[in-house]
Amino acid sequence: MKSNTLKIALIIVVVFIMYLPSLSGEFIVDDHTIIKENPALRSESPLWLFGQTFWPPVQTEIPPPYYRPITILWLWIEFHLWGIDAFMFRIFNLLLYFAIIIIAYLLSKKIFDRENIASIATAIFALHPIHIESVAFISGITDLSAGLFFLLAMLIFDNQKFLYRYILTPVLFAFALFSKETAVAGILLFPLFLHLVKNEKFWESIKKSLHLIIPLLLYFALRFWVLSTMGNYVPIWYNLAERIATMPYLLVRYVQNLLIPLSLSPYHGEIFDMHSLVWWLLWIIPMLAIIGPSLLWIRSKKIWFGILWAIIFIFPAIGIMMHNGAMWAERFAFVSSFGTSLVCGFVLTKLSQNFKIINIRAGKIFTIIYIFAFFAIGINYSFYFRSDWLWFRRAISDSPQCAIGYSGIAEQFKNIDQLDSAYYYINLAHRQDSLSVWVLIGYNNIAFRLKKYDEVLVNAEKLRERYPQFPSGYMYPAIIYFERGDTLSAFQYADSAGNVGKFNPWICLGVGKLYIRGGDTVKAIEYFNRAAQLLPDNEKIHNTIIHYLGK
Repeated sequence: MKSNTLKIALIIVVVFIMYLPSLSGEFIVDDHTIIKENPALRSESPLWLFGQTFWPPVQTEIPPPYYRPITILWLWIEFHLWGIDAFMFRIFNLLLYFAIIIIAYLLSKKIFDRENIASIATAIFALHPIHIESVAFISGITDLSAGLFFLLAMLIFDNQKFLYRYILTPVLFAFALFSKETAVAGILLFPLFLHLVKNEKFWESIKKSLHLIIPLLLYFALRFWVLSTMGNYVPIWYNLAERIATMPYLLVRYVQNLLIPLSLSPYHGEIFDMHSLVWWLLWIIPMLAIIGPSLLWIRSKKIWFGILWAIIFIFPAIGIMMHNGAMWAERFAFVSSFGTSLVCGFVLTKLSQNFKIINIRAGKIFTIIYIFAFFAIGINYSFYFRSDWLWFRRAISDSPQCAIGYSGIAEQFKNIDQLDSAYYYINLAHRQDSLSVWVLIGYNNIAFRLKKYDEVLVNAEKLRERYPQFPSGYMYPAIIYFERGDTLSAFQYADSAGNVGKFNPWICLGVGKLYIRGGDTVKAIEYFNRAAQLLPDNEKIHNTIIHYLGK
């Protein structure tokens, strides 16, 4: 028992070292919207979070269709403990990951009932570089939360006590569902666990898992209610043919990175074309040559459980194709990687015990090299999650044909008032994708600061035509027309910006400033109050309001 504890402690220490390069006091990419400027985290009651979408309606009137209240609850608790401290948010993610590693070890041991297999499987899972995006990226807590609760639910599921099987397991499964929608796939694994691991009859296993449909129905009912109140969402099957066409390619990419993680990137913006097809064929042929006979050779039901775990959780990830321009992302395979870790743990244990060359345990050496390679890849890759500068530069390096890296670097230059450099990079982004909402918004932010007002008006018109739910398309024309003396047009655009961006504190502040300059103090105070209520802890907003009201 003592040696087991020491092994897990050693694994956790090595994991901590691997993630050290990522620890910084900065938020990156989505963190700014989801954490730093999210009004939901400032709410007084956590129950209010269950009526909100994961993405706040700040940048757009209709946020992306993600319903993850338990994840937001984690962030709410953290905000009320240490405020907007990015370093503490990062440490909390790491602590949550340590807890998952311990649970993964206990579940591996329960599945195989062998300490050596459980230890190797846990080491592979803990040090897997594919997890960097979920752990080092603060907003990746969605995967950590779903993984934590699902692994816990699976760990106690076979307990015969009524409290564990019929109360705690459904509650934990519900928490996983309310953390991230991909946990829905887990409903299939409960009967498979009883059938393949516990050797119970198939139909009996299904019967013993039927009560877990209750949290599933509850999740879908609440999700439908919340999303239907936020706006009209496009059904997920709108591009079903395109999804099916790219499924084999994405499946190969995920499996390849799960087994040999050499294609890690913060942004996979590759286009599925002939080059991708050739690349896919180069990987699929050797993979089938290795995996095909292996599947025929496998007789262990427990190994099949690991394989099915990986496959079942990969399929929801494949369904998130073309997510914000990216075809796939490592964090979508976080829970799936536990299944591949089980399989690899079993195979490497067998190799370590049986594969020798001239009395040298070649299998054991290969196992050590394989795990060390994970650590080496991980410690290097985690560095890119320290700051926006590093993340976006890596995105440019990996996907130079995509606009996101250039627009991100442009935003960083804008933040330090190097506007000429910002304008250069936003033009590079514009060349790559002139219709991207984030490029259009970024272009307007920078061009307005450079007083290129005619360019701003042209881009704002594009923004309103293609993305009428984004308030930036109305805000800048309001300011420009006001400066040019056309107050009628200015306040028409200001009212539109205020209506569309009613949950955006900076839009509310901008509209308030415009109204107070126009002499309408009553309307100005209305918008100032709204901005202050959305971000009550933001000093810049309060100082701006005091300054304008003082005038």
